[in-house]
Formats: sequence, structure tokens, C-alpha cells
Amino acid sequence: MTTVSTSPAERHVATPLASLAALSRILSAAPDLHTAFQLALDEALRVTAARCGHLYLTPDGDTLSRRIARGCPLSPPDSPYIREGGGAGSEPASPDPLEAEVLTSGKTRLIADLEGTGEQDAPVHAGVRSALIVPLLSGARAIGVLHLHSPHPHAFDASLVGYAEALAAQVALVADYARRTQALERIAESRMNELGEANRALTQEHARLETLLRITSELSVSLDLELVLNRTLNLVNAAVKAQQGGIFLSDPAREGGQWAIGSGPWAMEYSQLLVNWAMEQRQAIVVPDLAQAPRWPPEGQRPPYRSAMAVPLIATGDVLGALVLLHSEAGAFNADDLRLVRAAANQVATAINNAELYRLIRDQAERLGQMLREQHMEAAKNRAILEAIADGVMVADAHGRITLFNAAAERILGLSREHMLGRSTDEFLGLFGGGARSWTEAIYQWAREAAPRHEGTFLAERLDIEGRTVSVHLAPVFMGEEFIGSVSVFRDISKEVEIDRLKSDFVSTVSHELRTPLTAIKGYAELLLMGAAGPVSEQQRRFLSIIQSNADRLTLLVHDLLDLSRIESGRIGLSLMPLNLEPIIRRVIALVNGRKAQEGKIIWIGVEVAPDLPPVLADETRVTQILMNLVDNAYNYTPVGGQILIRARALEGAVEVSVIDTGIGISREDMPHIFERFYRGNDPVVQRIPGTGLGLAIVKHLVELHGGHIWVDSEPGVGSTFRFLLPTP
Repeated sequence: MTTVSTSPAERHVATPLASLAALSRILSAAPDLHTAFQLALDEALRVTAARCGHLYLTPDGDTLSRRIARGCPLSPPDSPYIREGGGAGSEPASPDPLEAEVLTSGKTRLIADLEGTGEQDAPVHAGVRSALIVPLLSGARAIGVLHLHSPHPHAFDASLVGYAEALAAQVALVADYARRTQALERIAESRMNELGEANRALTQEHARLETLLRITSELSVSLDLELVLNRTLNLVNAAVKAQQGGIFLSDPAREGGQWAIGSGPWAMEYSQLLVNWAMEQRQAIVVPDLAQAPRWPPEGQRPPYRSAMAVPLIATGDVLGALVLLHSEAGAFNADDLRLVRAAANQVATAINNAELYRLIRDQAERLGQMLREQHMEAAKNRAILEAIADGVMVADAHGRITLFNAAAERILGLSREHMLGRSTDEFLGLFGGGARSWTEAIYQWAREAAPRHEGTFLAERLDIEGRTVSVHLAPVFMGEEFIGSVSVFRDISKEVEIDRLKSDFVSTVSHELRTPLTAIKGYAELLLMGAAGPVSEQQRRFLSIIQSNADRLTLLVHDLLDLSRIESGRIGLSLMPLNLEPIIRRVIALVNGRKAQEGKIIWIGVEVAPDLPPVLADETRVTQILMNLVDNAYNYTPVGGQILIRARALEGAVEVSVIDTGIGISREDMPHIFERFYRGNDPVVQRIPGTGLGLAIVKHLVELHGGHIWVDSEPGVGSTFRFLLPTP
């Protein structure tokens, strides 16, 4: 299109508003941005009667960048304004200085007369007098310029400037829309590419999941481990296109410690290094080219395969083996293959572990079944034995519920088995009164303490049932540190009690009857020794002394028998009051020291009494008797040069008194019997010392009458320690 020069008066003939309206329709119908720019620039030149015009669009990343020039003559090759080679449609690399200024400021630049403004540095064409540069605005940002030239000064008045700005605004809208459209197309293309990649990844993942599902199904169809693993290995080989594969399992029972599934002759010879490395390092490994990795094949051999993959089989933290895959081509396995094989290896390891657990459970179940059968047989035998014995037996669990009640217990206690089984031992409190209280309390104490008692722990009680006396022997049952119940044994001892009573009555009667003649014998022997019947020869004096000594021994025996008889028959009474033990101990020591002085026996006797010793609730006479018997025993069985110590100390709610000697000691065989009536040890030293064997029995009864407890620790040749407890008020 040729531009015709017109005067300013002629330019006003054009109708800018009509041009803008028509241009808006034209621009919206333009097929592309280049065409739209050409149409807009042609219309601008026509309306403004400019000689030359440019439309420049700045580059914006990957979006459109363009320059359109219309009606401008070609510039010299070295011109920075329009690069030669494109003619009217050439595209310079950057805007000229005036355009750059407008792009930066975003404001229209009008030069009315270049000759009168002193703009010597402004790039112009020959014959150009005025210029108009209008920014293409997208919001507040300039994205390009509309640049118009005219050979006439003052060619662009206010109306033409406004027209040019309106036209530039329309062009900016078209350019901005084109850029946005292009950006959206790029985004859409990128999204489509991403969706394609995601779809391919999903397809691959779907294939892997299907393979894993088939593997899981194969692993769950049978408990035949070798069959299942062979099927699984075939699926893995097919999924990653491996040419050979094997599953190596650790088995200490086999020679070499491993055995292989699905492997060929190469397995143990060639892949052993891969298997060992994967199991030791607990890591998977992919070898792209075995020929370039000399550490893997055996020395002196070349591998029949190029690619290899080894994955350890790990379940519950234990390495069970390894899975090895091979291919004759290098680089046959990739990262996706490794992920699939790892997932399959996890399934295989779990299946192997489950199979082993199943085998262990089955073996354990068989053993438990055998044990249960044996226990049932043993329980049946024990029940038959318990039913056959004459003593009553009752077994209770840890909660005190009765689980066994034999026929003898029914007969002795007068209770039916159906009534007692499943009931609580607490009911004995109601059935037998206070006599059963300590029995049931002991059961609950053992259960609360939840700790095994020493061997031989038991509780012995007596129950009065309708005029009969029944002894109860109760013992706890522990399994390790767990209390699992108690066993009670009942025996009807009515006849034994009656015999003991008759014996005690007989002993009491005989003792009373013996006191009268013994008193006479002793008295007349003393009178004869005093010469009341005349002179006594030396031989007669010796005979009379023997009579007197034996009369004294008989008198002591009678007194002990009477005491024991009264204690056992319950006819002895205690006068309990708060007592200070130290004076009593010192009186007993004084008596023993007198005996020591009379006999000339060299022995050390000492006392240790705690300064804060509390009083005890006791009978003074009986406590003196207890101490006298124990100290006399220590004196009798401690040789010359030995030591005796009486110690008293406070405990919680009681006072402990100890009589410690360095005497001959008590043998292990004699220890259980020393508190029995008339019992004396077999040691020759014991037999040489006069005694009745009743002293310790009396001491035990007296201590227990006070609510205390007595026991002994002894070692032959070292000495003995008798300890007893007396309660405090």
C-alpha cells in the first residue's frame, strides 16, 4: 500500500472513530498476530497520514516477539534501527532508544519537530520531522510500542495522539490475548505430555501390581513351599524378561548352608557370590554387565550371562535367602524391574516365613497334643491315687476355688463333693469357725505375695468337727514365681488325740504318785548323810550320794513331765504383763555363773542388750524358765574355753532373743527332731551329759503359748544359735 502525503488540514478528513470501530472488527477476525499487526499498522498510517510506522512487541520468555514496519525506506547496513535483510518485515533484536524510553515509562512520547527540539541523538530517517511513539499497555506494563513518523512538523495533533493511543490499546489487547493463548497452548501441551507419562507409568504400575497379585495368589494356594516358589519364580522371570532365575534359601541343616529352587547347574557354582553378597549386605544389587565386573564370576570363568540382579529375602528382620535373576544381554534390568523384584521378594520372604511358622506351629501343636494326652493320663492316674488314699485331699486354685475334693475328704469333713467343687475356701470360715481362719488367711497371703516360698512351707491346723479332731496340713503350690494354688490334706486324728490325752493323764498321775516316794527317798538319804542314824562309812556315804543324785534327777524329770503334761493339756495359765527382759537375762546369767564357779568350768558368758529394747508382753516365770533351759543347754554342750552370748534386740512388733554358743553344734540329721519330747542326739558327748530330752520341747511350747516363734541355726563343731520372738505390748 502506497502512502500519499497530505497536509494537516487534509488529515482531519479521516474519521478516527469510524476507523477504530472498523479496526476492532478486522483485528478480531485476523487469522494470526502477524496479519493483525499489518492491518493495524496500515490503518494507523492511513488515518494519521504518517509516512512510516513500526509495531514492536517485546519478547516475553517463550511467548511471541515481533516487529512490523510499513512504509519505511531501507536503512544503511550499519543502522541500529532497522537491520537489513527483512525489508518492511524485518525484525531487529531490540527497540531503539526512543522506544526503550517509552517501554520503560509506559507513557506516549510526541516529538512535534525534530529540527527544533535538539534531539540530535534520536534515530530518524531522511526527511522525518515529527514522530509519535505510543506504548502497547497490558495493564500497567508496556509490552510493545506503536511508532509513527511524518515528514511534516507538527503532524500529530491531540486528536491523532488519542486515536493512536486507542489503536495501540486495541493492538495490545490482541497481542496480550495471543500471548496468553500461546502460553495456554504450551501449558496444555505440557499437561498432555505429563498425562501421557503418568498414563504410561500407571500402565506399568498396573502391570507390576497384576504380577504381584498373581505372585501373592500363587503363594497362598498351597503350603508346599518348593512348588509355590517355583511357580512364583516363573512369574518373576516372565515379568522382568529374565532368562534364568533362582531362589536360594538358608538352611543350616543342609550341606553348604543353602539350597536352591528353580535353578540350573549354574546356581551354586556361579551365583553364589551374588547370593552371599546380597545376604551379607542385606541389599539388592543390579549388575548391568557381568563381563565388566570381574568380582562376581568365579575365578578363571567367564559368565554365561551378562546382566544379573540379586535381592535378599528378609522377613521380620531375618535374612532367609536371596532371589537371583540373569540375562544374556547387558543392561537387561532397569530400576522398574528392581522395584518389582523387590516387592516380589518381600512377598516370597513373607510366604517362606509363614510356611516356617506354620511348620513350627504344627510341630508345636503335635507336641502340645502329646503333652496334653500325657497330662490327661497323668492327671487320671493322680486322681485315681488321690481317690484311693485314706487321707482327705482338697486342691484349690490361685483364687481359692476348690478344684478337687476326694472321697476321703467327703468322709472326714462330712461334706459332699458336689457341694464343694467350684466353691471358695472362704466358706470354711462359716463351716468350721475360727479354726479355719488362719488356714484361709494363709492361702490369700501366698496369693498376694506372688513369690515362691522356700521348700517345706506349710500350715498345720486342727479343726473340731462334731466331737472329732481333724488335722489340716496346708501347703502352697508355685510354678516358678507364680502362685497357682494350694493343697490341703485332712486326717481324722481323734484317736491319736485321745491317746495323747490318756498318755498325758497317765504321765501326770504317775508323776504325782512318784513325787511322794521320791521326796521320802531324797529326805532319808540326806538324813543318813547327815549322820542322823549314826556314823556312816565312806563306802556308805558314796552309796547314799548316788541315791541322792539319782533322786534329784528323778525329781527334775517328774517336774518336767508335769510341766509338759499341763502345757499339752492346756491346764497351764500365763500371767501376761509388760516385762523388761534385761533384768531377767542378767538373773539367769548370774545363776549360770554360780554353777560355773561351783564346777570350776572355764567358759566366757556375755550379754548384749539393745539400749532401746522395748518391753515384752509375757509371763516372768515362764520367760525365766525359757531362758534358763536354753542357757543351761548352751553351758552343757560348750566345751572349756568356749563362749556363750545372750543377745536381745528390737524388731517390728516383737523382741528377738538369741542364745549363741560355740559348742559341739547339732547335726543335719538331728535338726528336725530337737524340739520333740525325749529326743536326744546320737553324739557321744550328748549321751554323756545328763538330761531328759524334755527341755527344748517345753521351751517350744512356752514360746508358742506367748504367741512367739523359736528356731535354731547350727553347724557341727562351730556352735548353735537359738532364737525366739516375744511380742511387744
